[in-house]
Amino acid sequence: EDNYLTTIEYLKPTLNSKDIFLAAHSNFLYGRCLKKLGRSEEALSTFTKIVSNFPELKVAGLANIEMGQVFLAMGDTVQARIVYQQMSSKYSSGETIGLGDYLAGGLAFTEGEYFTTKKHLSKILRYYWGSDITCPAIALLLRTYNKTRDYSLTIALGEALLSKDACEEGDIWRGRAIFDLAEAYYQTGQYESAKKLYQEIIKEYQYFDPGLLASSQASYGWCLLHENRLDITEDQFTKVMSAYSMDTTSLINSSFGNGITLFNKGEYERALNFFE
Repeated sequence: EDNYLTTIEYLKPTLNSKDIFLAAHSNFLYGRCLKKLGRSEEALSTFTKIVSNFPELKVAGLANIEMGQVFLAMGDTVQARIVYQQMSSKYSSGETIGLGDYLAGGLAFTEGEYFTTKKHLSKILRYYWGSDITCPAIALLLRTYNKTRDYSLTIALGEALLSKDACEEGDIWRGRAIFDLAEAYYQTGQYESAKKLYQEIIKEYQYFDPGLLASSQASYGWCLLHENRLDITEDQFTKVMSAYSMDTTSLINSSFGNGITLFNKGEYERALNFFE
């Protein structure tokens, strides 16, 4: 807290500098310090000033993002959504292109408003293809279709969009998109196709996102279970439980899967231990 207060004092003399770059960035850092200190109203006032006084600078787009985060921290999702929607109409070029639609879509996703999510993300893919936000938009769109159980659309879109070089090899968002495509194959009983994609993630993204890797390993085990390859399935789930014991979701998923595997093998006492 003391560091933020000290920073604020250092920034005050430059807040109204005639150098617009210095003034804009000083105000931005000033607002972030106020945000960290929980002085939300003052932070909002500062970020609003940046957006109004320096609309042509990149920092104005960043100030909009900060405003949305402050509103979310205050529990005001309505105002956060308004900020993001304003961003989507303001910034149709530059480095923040499409970001407003992505943030608005992401907020709608967390609130279960999947139709609104699809609308914002589809806009990015239609008008801002090739921007930095394209690959994250693809990943979230595929997850949205999975949430609404439109698995055939997930598969059709996933295969088409991931073949258009929208995501660079090794991009973690590409890995997340591949995972949701694999999930759609799994949910439609196409286990061989799902396994290939889970294996691709396990091979290519092992150093990027432990959560994604754990989920892929567990899901790969469920594919084996559906194929009734019980010995290999038990080994797979055991490996996940051992390697990702801190990943609660994957640990529960694999423990349950291992219980079913042992039940199917007739090892009821061991299965009971997992279920308990």
